[in-house]
Amino acid sequence: AENPINAFFDDPAVYPIIFKCSAVLFFNGLTLLNTEVFRAMGFNYLSEMFRNIIKYVPVITGAILLLIIHQENYLVDFYIFGFVVLGLITTGMVFYYLNRIEHGEQTPRISVKEIVVTSYPIAMSGMAVFLLMGIDIMLLKKYQGSEVVAYYGVAVKLMTMLSVIVVTVNVTLSTKIAELFTSGDHSALREKVKSGSKLIFLLTSPAAAVICIFPETILHLFGEHYESARDALIILTVSQWICSYFGVVTVYLNMTRKQHIFQYILIVAVIINFIMNSLLIPEYGMTGAAISFAVSILFWNIVSAIVIYKTDKLNLFWI
Repeated sequence: AENPINAFFDDPAVYPIIFKCSAVLFFNGLTLLNTEVFRAMGFNYLSEMFRNIIKYVPVITGAILLLIIHQENYLVDFYIFGFVVLGLITTGMVFYYLNRIEHGEQTPRISVKEIVVTSYPIAMSGMAVFLLMGIDIMLLKKYQGSEVVAYYGVAVKLMTMLSVIVVTVNVTLSTKIAELFTSGDHSALREKVKSGSKLIFLLTSPAAAVICIFPETILHLFGEHYESARDALIILTVSQWICSYFGVVTVYLNMTRKQHIFQYILIVAVIINFIMNSLLIPEYGMTGAAISFAVSILFWNIVSAIVIYKTDKLNLFWI
């Protein structure tokens, strides 16, 4: 019988790739854990370097090498193997930094139950965000083919530049928000949240403007046919730019003991995303995928902002 995964995508090459990805999933998880350990130890820049830049070094190195020896067919394997390399490197660095820490007073032990209760909703939220970034790709592959996935993937990556700004500011503010919320200093918390939201909006606006004014020029850098992703790129960029105005909703909910609420908001957003993608992608392709993504992220940002205002009487908007 035909493999159900290959049957769904109507492509016999899909299952081997999924199998290889599953095999290195542990190392990818290890890398993600280690980047968070770097952040916990105060190495925020190192953490963000691994999260957003260094993780692409293995595949870029592999691409150059494979082009030289004319073995481009192994690019996917090189990309997947890169997670093993990153997992081992970051683990070695974590042990190195941990061994340099001077042992002081013994810290209170945290039970496994406490870890699970606190982190499970955040983990579910992370899974929901992953699905939001993946459902459109899977359905585009099924209904439109690999070429369209490649064009749309470039549009998503360009939009992700705005997301990097949001994540970087949120990571910087997360511990301070948790500290101010725990201490009950609501006045300082309000100012910190508003200043963070303002910073995110001001940093993302120039990049969003450049992408929206010159979408075809930017996409043409990747090849002639990539210009077909113009409308999708504009929709994705504008929606991400609007969401940047909501600033720190994600980190605020997670850092103020409302992660369980955020989890449910994202689950609903995923359901909306799946339904819209299923309806729009077969007929509208990349544009339908972009509209579905835009509606989903606008939904969870708006609902999150309403929840924060209702529960804490905190207006996130700085204007």
